[in-house]
Amino acid sequence: MAEPNEINTYRNEVVWNHTAGAIVFNNTTGQETVSIAHRGGASLVFGNQTTAEFNPNNKQAVIQGDSFTTVKGDQYNLTFNGREDRVIGDLVVITGSPTFINGPTASLYLDKQSEIAAAQCAPEDGTIGIGNNTGIEIPPGTDTASVIFEKEKELIEIARDMGEGGNIQLLSCKHINIQAGTSGVTFDSGILKPEGRIVNRRYTYNGLGTSPSAGTEAPLTTTPIPPVIVSTSILGTVNLEQTFIPHYEEVNTTSTIPFGDVTINATTKINLQAGAGGIDIKSAGSMKLGGSGATTIGGAQINIGAGGVKGTGCVYILSKFTEIKGTSNVNITAPATMIESDDVTITGNTVINGDLVIGKNLVVTGTITSGADVIAEGTISAGIDMVASRNITAGADILAIGNITAGIDVVAGGVSLRFHIHPVIGGTITSMPSV
Repeated sequence: MAEPNEINTYRNEVVWNHTAGAIVFNNTTGQETVSIAHRGGASLVFGNQTTAEFNPNNKQAVIQGDSFTTVKGDQYNLTFNGREDRVIGDLVVITGSPTFINGPTASLYLDKQSEIAAAQCAPEDGTIGIGNNTGIEIPPGTDTASVIFEKEKELIEIARDMGEGGNIQLLSCKHINIQAGTSGVTFDSGILKPEGRIVNRRYTYNGLGTSPSAGTEAPLTTTPIPPVIVSTSILGTVNLEQTFIPHYEEVNTTSTIPFGDVTINATTKINLQAGAGGIDIKSAGSMKLGGSGATTIGGAQINIGAGGVKGTGCVYILSKFTEIKGTSNVNITAPATMIESDDVTITGNTVINGDLVIGKNLVVTGTITSGADVIAEGTISAGIDMVASRNITAGADILAIGNITAGIDVVAGGVSLRFHIHPVIGGTITSMPSV
């Protein structure tokens, strides 16, 4: 028995069959197709909903003009072996809605988000803060929750105009290699000047008692610098000796090269994460790492070194306020000029809450203040006062233009001020202080 619509179905097929292949016209109602088949197996089928192409071997297309393809749905490409897309000109990949790329959607969204950011940065302790990028004073007391609630409704409306999608996901099961230009150029991008910068070498004291000098002797330079008189008193003179140190001067020698740059620009954040192999960054020129917010460097061990050509490297640390803190009882020593030399040179007032122990001389142009002991195997010299909550002990002289104050005792060259201990040949003479 025929189907209900069988009487309305037209059935017809026309076949052109030749040695090279065949063309089939299927005129059946609702199933109209045109098929072109080659004797080698290649075929092209045009249907009412789909166009299908099959190539049992290779396929090649040469287009002398331009090529345009528009897919209004999804597109999938599958390659079982290697693939190479070679572009002689520029390659541009753009994702996202045209309203986001060509319209004001992004700027409108960021304008609203900036108001939320200002509210989130409002200080919670009642003080005034300064924006790290805008430099604008941000007063306290802002109702952050209300601002977010109000602006988020506007952000939702703007986000709708961004459309769906707009992301790029790149996944590699093995390695990813990104290269711009040829191999990295290694010609000079700067110069190291052995006498490029003048720094303070040491303080020298000439006057009453011995003559302490703070600072390790530096190699003589071809251009000696006359010492600078820091202070003069009835006790003597404190001089500041200066010297040259190496300095690097950057020269832009690659700006005219028309290739080789890699630029990554993120509106909000860049996330980099690596496994146990670590991250290696190396450059034949200068490297700059900076941010207007906090910069954190952490690890099991942090090494900072400057070598340079012929050992002419230097490390500079510049900050208005610097704090070095340890989480345990391990000693913290810094900077390098202090830990590499026998002497310690400090310009200005020195406040130490623990013990101050110096292996040689201690010369300070300001006041020495310690919450515990002040100990030096050589001479202790202060340009103003010297104050210690406990003992002041020196292997040689103790000198100060102002007052010398100790909570327990002052000992210089083995002579105790409190217990009157005087070393003599064969022993000591001791007299106890009267009560």
